[in-house]
Amino acid sequence: MKALLKSFIHLGGNILGITNVDAKTLREAQEKPEKHASLRVRLGGFSAYFVQLAKQQQEEIIKRTEHGL
Repeated sequence: MKALLKSFIHLGGNILGITNVDAKTLREAQEKPEKHASLRVRLGGFSAYFVQLAKQQQEEIIKRTEHGL
């Protein structure tokens, strides 16, 4: 992780979002939002409750999570 962060900064990165949740959990939150009401995700400079996001925004977050490192 330390090397990743150093490389990111060295290459000029200015916003890095690190999510500590897997795509499986996010899909489950879509199917059963009542069980995941407190699940928060980062969107640029702020965080939001995943289950309150529009379906399209949820899908974008899932795609980024599936992409991995």
